Amino acid sequence: MIKIIPTYLFDEHNEAYYFWHRAHHEGYFNQALDIFHVDAHSDMAQLQKLQHSLYWKEADDDDYLARYHKIACREMSIANFIIPAVLNNLVRNICFVYPGWRKFARRQSRTNVATAFGEGKVLKHGIKIPDSEKTKLEFTYPDLTEYGYIMTDVERIPGNRNVILDIDLDYFACTDSITNRMSYELAITADQYQNREKFFDENPALRYSGLEIGFEKRAEAFVATVQFKKRDDKEHLPTESEIKREVDKLCRTLVDKNIQPAVITICRSCISGYCPPDYFQMIEDYVLQKLQSWYPAISVSS
Repeated sequence: MIKIIPTYLFDEHNEAYYFWHRAHHEGYFNQALDIFHVDAHSDMAQLQKLQHSLYWKEADDDDYLARYHKIACREMSIANFIIPAVLNNLVRNICFVYPGWRKFARRQSRTNVATAFGEGKVLKHGIKIPDSEKTKLEFTYPDLTEYGYIMTDVERIPGNRNVILDIDLDYFACTDSITNRMSYELAITADQYQNREKFFDENPALRYSGLEIGFEKRAEAFVATVQFKKRDDKEHLPTESEIKREVDKLCRTLVDKNIQPAVITICRSCISGYCPPDYFQMIEDYVLQKLQSWYPAISVSS
């Protein structure tokens, strides 16, 4: 009997944390796996504090999947969702697979993560453990967990393992300067518009915030526009044929290295704009096509 590989599609990468829990809860894997994080960004930012504990208990007032959906979507960012999965015994080691155009250097290390008193809310990273303090630390950080971290190009990924395969489409086409395209409008009163110069006098730090704030009158309405100061665009925008070659290379390497996904998560990065809006659908379609050709047991859902 062929074992189904659940494959989840979603818009932003913090959602992956929820889908890993869902796949685990539904029995697609039952022990911590290495994760292959295929992305233009490492997403290894260190989450510091949570309102809700990482550790769900039956006595809690929300159900299992609701808890992790809430944490993923409300308390995590698109850069800090991986390390907490180590504490949840979903992820054993982390392999960040970066695209060739990044020109990063391969490196490897071991570190650890824990939460204060094992409560799952205040996270501590890279704790140094002197021999004289081990007993004390076992009380302070009872959930202390070690993990390995590798960042590598696809040609040098380790082989022969079952994994969580996590793909961000910005691996193939990426715009890093997304703030150049972010702009927000806030309704203000006539009085706030008339006294707009005082706004900066009363909030002098805003002049150094990296934000540009403007005030407009539109018919009978008054609006404040807020946007980031423009910076040089940093982007990797290859042709369609170049993208397809990279997709082919990724899939072929995974198969040649005997990488068997237990679950696949695919992030579009289409709201943040890290994968440009006129690229992500074409990339998504081709990635799914190639994955299905190499791994026929995948079952796609959102």
